[in-house]
Amino acid sequence: MKRFATLFTLAAVAVAACQDNAPTAPGASGAPVAARGDDDKGGGNDKGGGNDGPIEIGYTSTRGIKPLAVPGNTTGSGAAECAKYGGGIAAKIEGASNAPVGGYNFTVHNGGTTLSFAYSSGGNVISAVLVKGGPAYSVYQYGTPVSSDGNLSSPENGGGNIPTISHYTVCYKPAPPPVINKKFHSATAGTSMPGKTVTFMEMAGTPCVLAVTAPYAGCLPVLKGETIWLIYKITYSSPLPGTISDDIAAVCSALNNYSVGTHGYVKQNFGCSFGGFYADAAHTQLLGATSYSFGPGSGTVYALIDITNPNECGDRPVVNKATLKAGPFTVSSTETVWIWPEGDACKHQHKS
Repeated sequence: MKRFATLFTLAAVAVAACQDNAPTAPGASGAPVAARGDDDKGGGNDKGGGNDGPIEIGYTSTRGIKPLAVPGNTTGSGAAECAKYGGGIAAKIEGASNAPVGGYNFTVHNGGTTLSFAYSSGGNVISAVLVKGGPAYSVYQYGTPVSSDGNLSSPENGGGNIPTISHYTVCYKPAPPPVINKKFHSATAGTSMPGKTVTFMEMAGTPCVLAVTAPYAGCLPVLKGETIWLIYKITYSSPLPGTISDDIAAVCSALNNYSVGTHGYVKQNFGCSFGGFYADAAHTQLLGATSYSFGPGSGTVYALIDITNPNECGDRPVVNKATLKAGPFTVSSTETVWIWPEGDACKHQHKS
């Protein structure tokens, strides 16, 4: 239904004021029109906004990002516009062209009318993508890091069509480094899973009392022929996709080359293996047998380590490290707990 020009303007201002992804103080010149997401044109492309504003809006992206529509053209490389929409380096690509930008591969689709991108390598995150076509350009803003997105387009033109992309500008900046933290969670032991719950004991009169000064006081007892399953909780945050791995080989080597006391006695033949990464501490949902892959963001994963006591006795530290790799970043977190293998050589008695 036709409205008066005054009502057109008031409606557009009201929509822009209510939109979450509208930038702060974009300026009077070239002020964007916020997307409304109420106009589905069909064909799998959801229009970001209605048709009652001064400019038509481009498609909502695959990730659900509703674009802003800005009349006119970007200035130069788009650096001034990037400064408004999240900052970073501005890289302008002429035409509807595929191009690698900032460690991401950009690809045009649908006859040059839509654009997608996917992370390839490097240590950058995308803050915004500006897509120009026809008399205006769309602004897709990414407040949190993403590894990919698609269905980006310029605003619809006056004829009701999405124009071919004339150029697009990518705003990208260096990613902050990821973080990871690994902590002991719990342990069970026995000849088969799930086993009995094992708690720390000081084991008075044994070398295990040294563990009182460690992060966890005492040792986790494991009898001859038993396996102890150590469960670790790993929390992480990364702006880039990556993987988490565990140094089980180093754990096994250290367990079988550890001298006890002043005698230089080296206990050997401990069996150890990595039980996998799980979504839960009860290790019911396996996420990865040897490594865990993740996308940008924060999360929690649980690691399971199996150690079998052949017939040994004495205290032994289990030093275990989780390593996160994402783009050019490598960070790790190490946790130490102590076990008390009890075999035939043990001269003391205790309740496990």
